[in-house]
Amino acid sequence: MWNEPTSQFEVFLFRRSRFRDSASLPEGFAFEAEPSREAEQRLLKIEYPQWEIPFDRRFPGGSDASVLGVRDLSSPGDDLAGLIYLSFENELDLPGYGQIHYPVVSPEFRRRGIYAPMLTSLLREAESDETAGLILVSDREDMADIYERWGAELVGAYSRPGKIRRRLGRVVDPRRKIRARIIDGADPARSTSPTGGGDDGA
Repeated sequence: MWNEPTSQFEVFLFRRSRFRDSASLPEGFAFEAEPSREAEQRLLKIEYPQWEIPFDRRFPGGSDASVLGVRDLSSPGDDLAGLIYLSFENELDLPGYGQIHYPVVSPEFRRRGIYAPMLTSLLREAESDETAGLILVSDREDMADIYERWGAELVGAYSRPGKIRRRLGRVVDPRRKIRARIIDGADPARSTSPTGGGDDGA
């Protein structure tokens, strides 16, 4: 079923040279660069059992500047319609690449065109920082079409996080040796690898 967790990790590579044009948020929605911590926590808990990892910024390069939220301007309070994180480092030690972490769209706002604008907003930010590209590791079903639509390359699907680093190294530069921060044979259920969920990107 679409967007359901799976036992494999799909690895997507957004090369700077293949970044696509931006998508716009639907009318009535707006980006929020500093969402309230309470609203952030509520939305993360809906989708991610390991919600503390992004909430505490426990990923390489994580900071309060990493988070980007989306709000429904017609809704009272501070609830978020969507949430995504960007770091200019990555957990695979791939030089020059940032990483997209823990994208999520609230169930009531899915399939309303929120996910693609969140994603392309990060691509624009990566362009301005002269990053070589972005990595996204997803454990959700049927997300490849969405990411490929916006310029991503599906590197492969792996049952063990340790295999990701080796494959990425060959794709980006076959001659480069990359030190692994993720250990071969790690238990995927205990891995801190980010997941890709959210909207249909329409």
